[in-house]
Amino acid sequence: MSKKQTVITLDIDWAPDECIAYACSILKQNGLKATVFATHTSPFIKELENDPDFEIAIHPNLYPLFQTDKSVKSMTQIMDEMLSFFPNSVGVRTHGLVSGFPILNYINSLGLKYDASSYIHGNHGIKPYKIFETLKRIVHTFEDDVNFALEQDFNAKTIVDQNFIVVDFHPIHIFLNTNSTQHYELSKRHYQKPEELKKCRANGQGTASMFIEMCNNLKPSETFFCKEIIE
Repeated sequence: MSKKQTVITLDIDWAPDECIAYACSILKQNGLKATVFATHTSPFIKELENDPDFEIAIHPNLYPLFQTDKSVKSMTQIMDEMLSFFPNSVGVRTHGLVSGFPILNYINSLGLKYDASSYIHGNHGIKPYKIFETLKRIVHTFEDDVNFALEQDFNAKTIVDQNFIVVDFHPIHIFLNTNSTQHYELSKRHYQKPEELKKCRANGQGTASMFIEMCNNLKPSETFFCKEIIE
């Protein structure tokens, strides 16, 4: 096994299939693996379930639990519904990285093998660690929306040079080549309209240029699924 381990993850966040397909096509062109954290199912995501270059994990949205509306689904119902869509999933990253002992305890009871709902900016090299006897925590240390929110550059060298790193990209930001929070805020009203989103794409350096540079400089043998790094 290669000493170098890069774990590419995609949080799809209800993006249209065209956006997801665009991000995945860049990975496929370079023969790279990725773990896709799915918020929903769709025709293209169903295709990915049968593609050996992709692992599908669940990305449940627990934000409604913070609302006062008593009609919202419970945490267990939300988790169970996501697993009904993706019964072969062995991992989870909650939308917005919502976490806590009751959530982790239920994840463990479901028999899932890892929780990836943890982010520590720039502290690269953190290996998976045990939460419960059969549940591990995976920490990502690069996230595209944090990168542009902090007005950092789009140089993929900071990723490619690491011996071990878990990174998180969003297909919507790759599709838009998002280069700032303001750019995204102005574009997201077209979230479900790929043809309109194309008109909003940024020129020059941005999330897409960084993602492409990263993919062009990684070898297939250097990329791993989340489920592989916990073994």
